[in-house]
Amino acid sequence: MNNIVYATDYSNNSVSALKYAYFLSTLTGASLTVLNVLEYPTIWNSDVPKPTFEDFENGAKGAYTKLMKEFCAKHLSADALAGITFDTEKGDNVEETLTAYVAENSTDLIVLGVHGMNPLQEFFMGSTTQSLIANLSIPVVAVPELSVSNVLTTVVFATTLQKEDIATLKKVLPLFENTNTTIKVVHVAERKSDEKIVAFTEFKEFLYDAVPYSNKSLDIVYNEDILRGLLNFITAQKAQMIVMKERKETSALRKVFHKDLVKRMESQTKIPLMSIK
Repeated sequence: MNNIVYATDYSNNSVSALKYAYFLSTLTGASLTVLNVLEYPTIWNSDVPKPTFEDFENGAKGAYTKLMKEFCAKHLSADALAGITFDTEKGDNVEETLTAYVAENSTDLIVLGVHGMNPLQEFFMGSTTQSLIANLSIPVVAVPELSVSNVLTTVVFATTLQKEDIATLKKVLPLFENTNTTIKVVHVAERKSDEKIVAFTEFKEFLYDAVPYSNKSLDIVYNEDILRGLLNFITAQKAQMIVMKERKETSALRKVFHKDLVKRMESQTKIPLMSIK
């Protein structure tokens, strides 16, 4: 991995995402770019010093670069700032501007803060994060406001036992090639059946043949509440990140997660979610 982009709106909930983006850059040896899309509501809803309205309208790059540096200096060490690139883009639509920026700047990973929800809620409910996942070919990491982590020893990758999940997993693995991270691949099923056991066995053989990454495992969990089964597995494994593939609206997994999501998911996970189109 060569370049991580952290997109900030200066909000309090984006602080954890900033710290996590910096952590990932040091872990993987990637460069880190802090990016802000210049948008009036974003700037004036923040709690950092404001440039003048005239500067905003003129898109004064220097003023906003200074603003970003002040924001980062408030939450990172002075040594950290020395290795960060700061950039700004002016655009009417945040999603479109970020999508264009990522395409033009050889980005391997984008990190975003999650607004007011844990990352699984954002992922399944639709948001700026969801829109970016739909348009970007690179992984998007959504970081909840209260996420605190400076280790990445265990990552959970959720699978539906489809072969295309192998391609997604292989796309993710280079991000961890310079680390000692264990990848825990898991499938959550509502009930045990001969058909499910056969599918799991076939997928396991395909996984181990196709993916050379040695520090991996594959598990199956049975729980009538698929969401609860996944969360229980994440907790038991003490995972520091969840990786999931973005799927179509008609997916069975997505339908289950939609059901009564807000009430059930509130505050149940505080770890980052990596989503891949």
